[in-house]
Amino acid sequence: MDTEMVMTLFNYFTWARNELLDAAAGLTAKQLRQADAPGGYGSIHDTLTHMAVSEWMWLERIAGRSPTEMPSGANFADLTALRAYWDEVHSHTITYLDSLTSAELGREMHYRNTQGREFRRRVWHVLFHVVNHQTEHRAQIAALLTRAGLAPPATDLVVYLPSDGG
Repeated sequence: MDTEMVMTLFNYFTWARNELLDAAAGLTAKQLRQADAPGGYGSIHDTLTHMAVSEWMWLERIAGRSPTEMPSGANFADLTALRAYWDEVHSHTITYLDSLTSAELGREMHYRNTQGREFRRRVWHVLFHVVNHQTEHRAQIAALLTRAGLAPPATDLVVYLPSDGG
């Protein structure tokens, strides 16, 4: 397993995350918390919270801990508070990734989900899931941003990667 590939995916994830948070900053508090559309986690605020908390939860699981409770949108007063939390979580992720080795990527990890069910995964499976999971929710938020009258940012991987293949 290639650590450079994982770092590229997480650098992309960081860029896309920041693009999305910057777009959401253009909304009012009411627009951030409006949850009139079905699907996802309701409001943009709650979906962003889920994304941030999911990153934290998977990092905890990689470290051998299995959280049984997760913060919700109600734990963050506004987008500034949520972004501060997510920035801290993400800095821990980057610190972990900076020490990543091929052996660590292949390591089998064990964890319990929030309902107590036990799972086994390779670390690289979990790291790829984190990036892919974020993509799913960015798409949901893009639809909500459009409904709120804002153009969602273009966050496709090919937008992020250099066009010269470098």
